[in-house]
Amino acid sequence: MTLGVLTLYLLLGVASDLLVTGYYLCVARGWAYRAAGTSLSIALLNFFVLGRVLVADPSWANAIAYAIGNAAGCLLIMSVSRRR
Repeated sequence: MTLGVLTLYLLLGVASDLLVTGYYLCVARGWAYRAAGTSLSIALLNFFVLGRVLVADPSWANAIAYAIGNAAGCLLIMSVSRRR
């Protein structure tokens, strides 16, 4: 397992959770079109991650890197949202 592959999984996890958390913020604020656009992006990213990344090369290291990326993405967008 190379550091580059783990970094890719980490960044995909960050992107995934940024989108998901952003989606919920849009829904909570009643921004229907933004929520719908974000939902589309989430579906496409999930399709890519599941089909090309996790299924094609399954490993615990990859899954853990992706999960850590999810947590980092959530912390990032929640911090930015609080400041706004």
